[in-house]
Amino acid sequence: MCRGFVEGRLVSPGSADHPFLVTSKDTTQYLGNNQHKVRSYVDSRNRFGATIRTNYDCVIERSGEDWRLISLETR
Repeated sequence: MCRGFVEGRLVSPGSADHPFLVTSKDTTQYLGNNQHKVRSYVDSRNRFGATIRTNYDCVIERSGEDWRLISLETR
């Protein structure tokens, strides 16, 4: 779910290349109250056509069958 939220903020979402994410304590964390934190990165083209890596922390919350973005921080 975080991938979709991240791609929505990219200049060129079609160029997004995410790592193969294996669930582990290093990349995902359950925070309680149906909230999950994902720490990952995406490689994508910027407005000049150069590929850059963006690291991010994404917190999402599950409500029924829907997911809601709580926070998305890039670093």
